[in-house]
Amino acid sequence: MSARAESLAKQFEAKAAEMTGVVGKLSDADWKKVTSAEKWSVGVTAHHVAGGHEAILGIVKTSAAG
Repeated sequence: MSARAESLAKQFEAKAAEMTGVVGKLSDADWKKVTSAEKWSVGVTAHHVAGGHEAILGIVKTSAAG
């Protein structure tokens, strides 16, 4: 893996861990709060982000496989 790829992977992992830490501390009421930007609940927003991570993982796996 190139140095740039390694750096990007570490950044992605750090941000994913940060998000996991934040959402892991949310109360039931927090999950239902509506975001100001998209007007989605926090739960829907977290689901959207997780779906994006799944797509990114697919791209990474495809790239790694050559």
